[in-house]
Amino acid sequence: MKTTAAAQPSASEIDGDIIERYYEHQGQMIEHLRMLPSDIDPVKTIVTSPLMGLVTYSLDDCYTIIAVHGPRHFNQAQRVTEVEGFPKADATARSNPWRN
Repeated sequence: MKTTAAAQPSASEIDGDIIERYYEHQGQMIEHLRMLPSDIDPVKTIVTSPLMGLVTYSLDDCYTIIAVHGPRHFNQAQRVTEVEGFPKADATARSNPWRN
């Protein structure tokens, strides 16, 4: 499925460390989520979609969207790394945590 124009990535240089950078970004996101005040009710807290300002949902639903949508981005990054001619990362690169 194609994304909206607002979600199109900007031009950037993608290198063999894309998977590692994805993991780092996920770690940063988790840390930000952990820093949310403990008294926030995720069911009653409403957030606005960063892609469509008319769409709102609960913070609880946002957590679900992040968890379900994350593997899609990981798989996209992994597919890019498998294209012929893509620079290879070092041997310490991680594999897909969502595949068995």
